[in-house]
Amino acid sequence: MPNTANIHVRIDPLKKAQAVELFDSLGLSISAAFNLFINQAIRTKSIPFAIDTPELFAPKDSDDDPLPERFTNLDDLFKDLKS
Repeated sequence: MPNTANIHVRIDPLKKAQAVELFDSLGLSISAAFNLFINQAIRTKSIPFAIDTPELFAPKDSDDDPLPERFTNLDDLFKDLKS
């Protein structure tokens, strides 16, 4: 058996149960699913899926919003950050 290292992750118990159910239905353990994620991230040198951040792009709904400006895409956000 190859050498392995342990990783301890804290997760909401409900999310863990949902993950176990999902991965079981796919014939995977959580450990196998995590290894798939890690291997793909290393191979692509990126997060291997799109990350949805609706709170960054949501329409401004009030004047007392702590964020002064909303952006419709990441390019505009980065342009603003660089200016």
